[in-house]
Amino acid sequence: MSRYKGAIALVASVLAVTTLALAQQQPKPEEETIGSLLGERERVLNTLVNIARIE
Repeated sequence: MSRYKGAIALVASVLAVTTLALAQQQPKPEEETIGSLLGERERVLNTLVNIARIE
C-alpha cells in the first residue's frame, strides 16, 4: 500500500483544489461569509490530513 501513497495523496490534493475552485465559481448566497469559506477550506484540509494518516 505504501507504493501508492504518493499517488493517493496527489489525487486527493487535486480533488480538493478542484472542489475549492468550483465552489468559488458558483454564485454565492448573501449569507455566505468569509468565515464559512474558511470553514470549507479547513474541512478539505482536515480530510487531506486524515487521508495522509491512513497511509
